[in-house]
Amino acid sequence: MKLPAEIVDHIIDYLGSLNPKALSACSLVSSQWLRRCRYHLFSTVHLGPCRLPLFKNLLRSPSCTLTRYVSHIEIDGSSKPSNASAPTVSAIIESISIIQHSRFSRITSVRLQNIDWTALHFQEQTAIKRSLSRMTTLTRLEFHRIEFHDLREAARMLASLPSVRHTTFSHILFTKYADQAVAAAARLRLPTHLTSIELGPGDAVPSVLACLATHSIHEAPCIRALSINGLRRDDVAHLNSALSVIGPQLQQLKIAFWEGGTSENAGVPGAPSGCIDLRTLENLRCLSLDLDDATHVDRTQGPVAALTSILSTLSSSELQSVDLVVRPSSTKAVACAEWRELDVAISRKHADCIQPVRLQLVCDAIKGIDESVLQKTLEARVREDMSSLDRRGKLRLACVFDPKTNQERAEWRRWVRTLARRF
Repeated sequence: MKLPAEIVDHIIDYLGSLNPKALSACSLVSSQWLRRCRYHLFSTVHLGPCRLPLFKNLLRSPSCTLTRYVSHIEIDGSSKPSNASAPTVSAIIESISIIQHSRFSRITSVRLQNIDWTALHFQEQTAIKRSLSRMTTLTRLEFHRIEFHDLREAARMLASLPSVRHTTFSHILFTKYADQAVAAAARLRLPTHLTSIELGPGDAVPSVLACLATHSIHEAPCIRALSINGLRRDDVAHLNSALSVIGPQLQQLKIAFWEGGTSENAGVPGAPSGCIDLRTLENLRCLSLDLDDATHVDRTQGPVAALTSILSTLSSSELQSVDLVVRPSSTKAVACAEWRELDVAISRKHADCIQPVRLQLVCDAIKGIDESVLQKTLEARVREDMSSLDRRGKLRLACVFDPKTNQERAEWRRWVRTLARRF
């Protein structure tokens, strides 16, 4: 029995995102499945000093056909080569040189990760930037777990790549003190060809936001999408300043506060804090917010009250989707939260939102209590207060349980702070 091509494509796409091992088994079914599976199986290549010799041997084979399917390359500088005399830096440069080969015609994304940029000589840095600039099809450049002096090196690299539209900074470490790195970033100008920025936890969050904030509206890059996974309370001032510049063009905004804690001066008298201001986001279409009791903007508010304050500042008339994640400290906090005020804030300003508001509650698992019963109780409590949205079918509510307890999370946060002070 031969399945229709549409069903085959649907199965392969589904497995490609969830279960690569099962997809590999599917590729053995027939030549039809094999051709289609290759776009998923070979789309990403991870290159490090250990894998580089094997990858070079594979490319030399006349029967090698995977190059036409590769679209994303990850260049890792952490693993040591099998040959101790082969320096890691040379392996990084050679990896970039290899992917410039004409057979790689579909590469659109490159990730640089686990690299100490400060240890590279100027000539080595120049060689890497020159090699990347020759990749005319490159539209995404990601930085993960890289150590810079400050934001200048990354900004120069992005400026030399006019085809890049998206960049990611995740777990970036700056050798300069935080205030010095932010001050240096405020004097920089990001290239105008960028349209999307993703920021993960690390030193890059305040620096990139401070850099965007100092642009004039006319010289700022036209950022359509901004994602921040690791915002701290004392970064909110930088975020508001950046939104005042890029807000009118912004169409997608995603913010998740960092569960690992805040900087040492956060939460003490005089520390910067306040509500996220979304008044300039006139054309925002997609909004995603993730807050919990430990990391929301204002410790005097619960996460629900903080969400209400944030959403009340939003002025966009183009809003199409709203995704909210609330992580209350306890199930009692769910019952005491002002859900009705959140319902009013959404209904008044976003009644014409095309898609239903997706609200997810992430609660602590409680031993000895039936989660299904507790889930129904909590959902009923929230739906009762958010009846305006619920009656119109504009509320999609889900309640999930986190096996970690508050004590475990508190211990993990203390461990992160201790580790940060040590290094």
